[in-house]
Amino acid sequence: MNLNNLKIGVLFTAYNCADYINDSLKPWFNLKNTFNFKFAINSGMFKMYKDLGFTDRNSETLNILYKYRFDYLINTKDSILLDEDTSRNNCLNYLKDVQGCDLIWLVDADEVYTEAQIVKTINFIRNDPEPDWYSVMFRNFTFIKKYHLDFDRPNIYWTNRYNGIDRFHFDCHVLYKDGVLYHQKNGLCIPKNILFVDHYSWLTNDTRSIEKIEYQKNRHHGEKDVRCSYVYKDEELFFNKNFYEKRGANHPVLHEFLNIIDNRFIVGYDFFDKNFYIIPSEQINNVNIKIYNSDNNVVLDRICNVNNPFKYWFTIDLQGSFKLEIYVDNKLTHEENFHIDTKMMDYD
Repeated sequence: MNLNNLKIGVLFTAYNCADYINDSLKPWFNLKNTFNFKFAINSGMFKMYKDLGFTDRNSETLNILYKYRFDYLINTKDSILLDEDTSRNNCLNYLKDVQGCDLIWLVDADEVYTEAQIVKTINFIRNDPEPDWYSVMFRNFTFIKKYHLDFDRPNIYWTNRYNGIDRFHFDCHVLYKDGVLYHQKNGLCIPKNILFVDHYSWLTNDTRSIEKIEYQKNRHHGEKDVRCSYVYKDEELFFNKNFYEKRGANHPVLHEFLNIIDNRFIVGYDFFDKNFYIIPSEQINNVNIKIYNSDNNVVLDRICNVNNPFKYWFTIDLQGSFKLEIYVDNKLTHEENFHIDTKMMDYD
């Protein structure tokens, strides 16, 4: 396979996302000829949405889609509806079997890449083609557009490994023809400084949020109160407290970028061990980490030199809102507010 002449299949999913879809599609279509992209898209409410009694809200999105030239488009509506996996599998089969694509890249139409990010990611994959799949880091805008969660999920797959991809097993997870699921194979998360995608995913004022909660509660497995990580009450979106406590999952950290952003760092907090941590994507020495509480008092001020594996962590009890500053060689390179254990609500 010629890594400089890859055929890349971009599989879009679009429903009720007219506010974002032009920003989502334009970078890909601007680069279509440069990278030999083949585009397949499924658009329309999934069958379960109708079964749950939801009204179709896709007409504005479709009107925008028809202005673009896709290689393959599925439009489901009215009585002709597909479930999520079937809808995606039709696009997948076209890209891998008809077009013979080397890579499948999944993109939801509320995810906004930049052209520079797409170019850097393709170069990254060319330089490291050994993994069978790659996960992508997202800036998941949550509640309102200035807050986000760091989130990663598998989004890019080689099609020719393990006798080829058979189908989507669930959501974005693929099953290979040798009967093995993707997570049993070798994957790699693309570093945040290469790719960090804006994703307009769980916003209080977005009509999709309420519908997605009901959809996940009916599609996902397990106890009903832990199937979705969000609840909607009194016209407001909250984290589902039951989801995190019953699953033994760490409480989410909401980030709020300020004036200076350094995407070389992943910032998080282990709610159970009371460990605040920062993971750099490369070896960075002479790092000064400062944390201020809501009264602007310093609760942490440390200078660190990275070791192997790259990670700084500090045992400190943090709940509420804080400001983080990261200095490299005495220069401020990153500044954010972060919020821990906020907007939690019991499942009703």
